[in-house]
Amino acid sequence: MDTFAEIMFFISLLIAIYFICRGIFKLVKGGGAKQSFKYGLIALAASLLFVIVGIIANPVKTTTSHQDRIAKAQTSRTSKKHTQTKSADKSASKKQSSKSNSKKANSKKSASHKSSTKKVSSKKATSHKSSTKKQTSKSSQATKKTMAQKSSSKRESKSKKATKKHYNFNKIELGMTKSQVIAILGKPTDQNSSTLIYGSADLDFDHDKLFDGSPRKIHKAANKKAKAEAKKASRKKVNASQLKSFAKAFGQKDVETLQRNVGIAYSSTETPQGMAYGWKTNYGMLYRLDDSETGLTHVYKGGLGDDGTELYVGQTIKQKQRRSYYYY
Repeated sequence: MDTFAEIMFFISLLIAIYFICRGIFKLVKGGGAKQSFKYGLIALAASLLFVIVGIIANPVKTTTSHQDRIAKAQTSRTSKKHTQTKSADKSASKKQSSKSNSKKANSKKSASHKSSTKKVSSKKATSHKSSTKKQTSKSSQATKKTMAQKSSSKRESKSKKATKKHYNFNKIELGMTKSQVIAILGKPTDQNSSTLIYGSADLDFDHDKLFDGSPRKIHKAANKKAKAEAKKASRKKVNASQLKSFAKAFGQKDVETLQRNVGIAYSSTETPQGMAYGWKTNYGMLYRLDDSETGLTHVYKGGLGDDGTELYVGQTIKQKQRRSYYYY
């Protein structure tokens, strides 16, 4: 089929060239245009005819060649499978032979190993007896040491627990005596004449009364009390100084002014020593005694004479000093 298609193509090519050349020759020679056109059409038709024949011939070739290729591929696959099965059979036979050889070698080794272990076990038995005696003596000493360590650790843990005992100081208040504190908290871990110690906390006493301590509640109350007392003391100082200034002003008042304001700002009474006056201030009650024998004025706080505290003493002023006016 290949040669037929090639021959037909070659013949069609020659005929097409012939008719083309003849048409050109006629055209050059002066022939009519119709003849040259006719030869051209004949050449075109011949070439188309032989091209169609070539196209029809080629599929036959391609189909036959395709079938040949499929057949060759199938034969190659079957040959590959055959060779693979042969190689697998060979490898399996080799593995079986190697397993049988290894079993024989292991059986020989186990026989020799049993004979050697019997000899070694007999030697070890004799040495093991002597070593076990030494180990038992060592283990007995070690157990004694461990028991002693455990007992000491238990004692230490008990002592630690005793020191770490928790004490509740919520019910303890300032001003309590030692006996009252011990009745609430129990026996202290340590104590002296002015301090009771409970664990890491200490309570301080003054004249057998609690005034301070390391527990937070007690120390806070002590600080609060100290601040209040300091404030009170400062107030007393201020009041005392103010009261002294009032006592001085009261003592330096003339008798005439006092008599005029009796019943309004002052009160008065007669005593064996002389006239006495009273003045109520914002800082306390003041008492004035005008001694008629000595001519001195005494001002007291809290009472007359020994019943009160003297704040001022000075010459009695009987009349208010008159102002003198000068005219020029």
